[in-house]
Amino acid sequence: MLRIIVIMGLMIMLIGNLTAVTETKIPDRINTAIERQLSFFQNGLSTLRNRNMQLFNNMELSEIIYQYYNEDNGDEWLNDEKLDFHYDENGNLEYVYYSGWSEDDDYRGEWSNPFYRQHLVWSSEGLLMSMTSHLSFETEEGREWFPFMKWISGYNDQGNIDNISMSYYDEDEETYVIVGMINFSYDNNDMVDYFLMSFMIDEHEEYYERSRNHLSYDQAGRIDMIIEEFQEDEDYWVNETKSILEYHESDDTDYADVQSFFNSIPILMGIGWYENANPFGKIESETIYEWYWDHENEVDDWFLAYQEQLFYDANDLAYRVEFQEYDYEYYEWFPLYRTMFSYNEHHRIEEALEQWFDFHYEVWVNSMRTLGNYEEMTNVEEHYQIPATTTLANYPNPFNPETTISFAVSQDQEIKLNIFNTKGQLVRSLYDGFEPAGKHEVSWNGKDQSGNTVSSGVYLYQLETKDSTDVRRMLMLK
Repeated sequence: MLRIIVIMGLMIMLIGNLTAVTETKIPDRINTAIERQLSFFQNGLSTLRNRNMQLFNNMELSEIIYQYYNEDNGDEWLNDEKLDFHYDENGNLEYVYYSGWSEDDDYRGEWSNPFYRQHLVWSSEGLLMSMTSHLSFETEEGREWFPFMKWISGYNDQGNIDNISMSYYDEDEETYVIVGMINFSYDNNDMVDYFLMSFMIDEHEEYYERSRNHLSYDQAGRIDMIIEEFQEDEDYWVNETKSILEYHESDDTDYADVQSFFNSIPILMGIGWYENANPFGKIESETIYEWYWDHENEVDDWFLAYQEQLFYDANDLAYRVEFQEYDYEYYEWFPLYRTMFSYNEHHRIEEALEQWFDFHYEVWVNSMRTLGNYEEMTNVEEHYQIPATTTLANYPNPFNPETTISFAVSQDQEIKLNIFNTKGQLVRSLYDGFEPAGKHEVSWNGKDQSGNTVSSGVYLYQLETKDSTDVRRMLMLK
């Protein structure tokens, strides 16, 4: 979903090139798993929704099972791949293990030993620093893990993503060799202006294929247009696609959600799973145009190509994402495929059903489905729902230099209202004391505890009561 799918597409291309570079055949199972992550990402499984959470912290997602639909054997769902999630003592995702389904002659199936794994390393501030892939092989000494690929993330002073490097492990040199980079460029307001992707195509000639995505924003700080370009030569960039995003009138997200999405890209590239089906914000549609050059008539322009529509239930959860293609012969949209989502009681995806449209019979046909299983969650009220005792918001957002934070408490009580940066460091204590039941407002002038004006960027404001802790994001622009 969104044109960031290009990242994942180029990753597939990169994986394929690494096969030749390392002279080690990548198991088909791994390519399949990565392609499926692409498919789920494109259909909207990857998301952040209304909180600046550290990815996978306290999510307690235990496993994901991929299944495919078999029409030839009784119209049944058959297991194919499984991901097992393991967390460290701080609740951060530490390992993801990939297993395949195998059946004996009696059709009694079981999950194989893991053949692939991801190892994630986090900073003390909760930022993903690196992710290392390993392959499992049987050796004379038993099953062993061997390094395969590595992603390393770099962050700027505001704690936002700055770059991601991708490397493969050179067995002969016993070191990692960088073959791809993603660099993020920020404008004067510390908002992502564009991101540039460079991937090595020919190791010996050091030839790179480059693409970049330019972003524009609406007044609320949400992405409303993405233009993707490819570099034909050193100084010449060519338009490729343009995406126009439209949001539901009830959407209340801002640039902080966008930045959280970009900070999540290292996870997207390795895992591709979040807690519900919105990429960020309550998007109603994404219309994709392709650049077309008519050499004979020397005409170039944008032309309609695809459209993705999202449909929501009463809980603002997307239950259907439908992808359509524009037909210039009939001047109308035709369905291609869709994903149907179902959720558990905590609004977490339990099932994502993928279907493609059969034009001959004019029916939707099952293709694949993904099942998400979760361990018993702790602190559900704090991490996954807005506490019933409070409401919390700020206006304007983005702001410069002052914003007003409004909240309501259902009973007389002691409260604390604090401002933090994205590293979790206290910036300003706005209020610490008693408040009666009702609505209240507190202004912040954009200064820290010492009276210094803070720099542009994303900040968190936290309201702490006796029953709950609620956190929201805001963006300071200059």
